[in-house]
Amino acid sequence: NRRFQYGDGCFESMRMLDGHIPLLHLHLQRLEKTLNYLQIENPAIDDPDFWWTQIKKLSLQDINQRIRIRVFRKPGGLYLPTTNKGEFLIESKPLKTNRFEQYKDGLKINVFPDPIIIPHRLSNFKTNNRLPYILAALYKAEHQLDEVLILNNHQNIVEASSSNLFIIKDNTVLTPPLSSGCLDGVMRQVIIDLCKRRKLIFREANIKEGNLKTADEIWLTNAVSGIQWVKQLNNRTFANQLYLKITDHLNSTLNEQDTGC
Repeated sequence: NRRFQYGDGCFESMRMLDGHIPLLHLHLQRLEKTLNYLQIENPAIDDPDFWWTQIKKLSLQDINQRIRIRVFRKPGGLYLPTTNKGEFLIESKPLKTNRFEQYKDGLKINVFPDPIIIPHRLSNFKTNNRLPYILAALYKAEHQLDEVLILNNHQNIVEASSSNLFIIKDNTVLTPPLSSGCLDGVMRQVIIDLCKRRKLIFREANIKEGNLKTADEIWLTNAVSGIQWVKQLNNRTFANQLYLKITDHLNSTLNEQDTGC
């Protein structure tokens, strides 16, 4: 299996709510883009309903699930494959709620000290090569944190171990650009679109540790948890009234999104 031998593949994680998958179309667009870059043939060629049909074949008893699609190149060859045809595996795990809900107490986070991201086109995709994020997750557990932020080789904050990063400073919403090496997250794009629709001042910018210390708010976002606000960064504590007001509104908007199924 080339996924096991070489990490030759990619994956998509998404959330099923009440038997539907919000933003499924965006996940599948990113999956298609990733497979094209990796030169792996999409098993769903010419069948737009393929993945939803395969997910329903799991005969899910719980209508609220975490769904993960893994696609990998079929066996053959060493570094040079003998085929580009794709195989897939779909995993599911029950979730307790049917809505995107923020962690009311706020997250406790810090910065993983080793710069482990080198910006590259591959950095924007969810490939099966995730060792940097495993190291960050081990550091998170060792230091009893809810999340850790990750540096690239230019000492810019790129993202968290399982989330994209947003900060607010002087009524401006900032997030690292894709050129910094961050994941091209589905929820990241949704939040960017929501900010623009709400006519918030938004821009992509490289973020240093000093920017975090002077930020008014910090959010972490992903397709399973939605938007989570940060309560504590290192020794700094953020008040929660503004966070909860904004994140409540944005999470409510997320829960009203078209499911795409």
